[in-house]
Amino acid sequence: EALIPKDVMSNIPFMLASAIMFTVILALFGLLLYMPQYYEKFFGYTPLRAGASLVPLLLTFALMSPVSGRIYNHLGPRMSIFIGMSLTLAGTLAIIIFGFGHSYYGFLPGLIVSGAGFGFAIPSITTAAVGSVLESRASLAGGIVYMFQLVGGALGLAIVTTIFTSAAYRDVSGRIAGYGLDLAGKRADVLGFMLGSGNRQTLIDNFGQAAANDLYPHIYHAYISGLKYGLGFAVLIVAAGAAMALFVRKQTPA
Repeated sequence: EALIPKDVMSNIPFMLASAIMFTVILALFGLLLYMPQYYEKFFGYTPLRAGASLVPLLLTFALMSPVSGRIYNHLGPRMSIFIGMSLTLAGTLAIIIFGFGHSYYGFLPGLIVSGAGFGFAIPSITTAAVGSVLESRASLAGGIVYMFQLVGGALGLAIVTTIFTSAAYRDVSGRIAGYGLDLAGKRADVLGFMLGSGNRQTLIDNFGQAAANDLYPHIYHAYISGLKYGLGFAVLIVAAGAAMALFVRKQTPA
């Protein structure tokens, strides 16, 4: 027998729910990776504090997950998933529009709303997917949904990172050239700072005080530009997931 039986893969409600899971996980992984890096690089947070800055998102995620079950039972899978996807979309947009360039508190509304969205969407999607197959296939279905989470996270992060890197480096190169600064031979160090850990002191250690002072504001604005493009892509994918949620129906297991 095939590892993934045909009757499961040909189950349209199940595959639809799994595809929606792919879209929402992309946004979650993007925020979990890049928000702490941003806080560490440009707010001067320690790694511990940068990680703790995600508590509002994770806390609302945890608090809304049990609530989503009651909403699911009352409204059904379509509206429950759609509410979660819409909140995720709104929260991520709020982070892009109101967060960058301000204090940490500018991120809070977006973190809280997106956390609530994940808390609504992910349990509802899982319930809809597992509930659309026969009881004998339930554990297998749960494993496949989890596979979509992993693939969505890995592939999504790869795409978001590619978009971020391309946009950020193009932006910083243009800014530095416009100010008459030379980036020749420093590409790897600049990209290493953008993609890796570290803060302003890391720039000073790599480039020296004078060069770091010249580079820092350009890297800062380029980093924000790259993140907006990368997370903007995630927003488009989440919007597609929200649209797909409108086609979800309460399904008799098949």
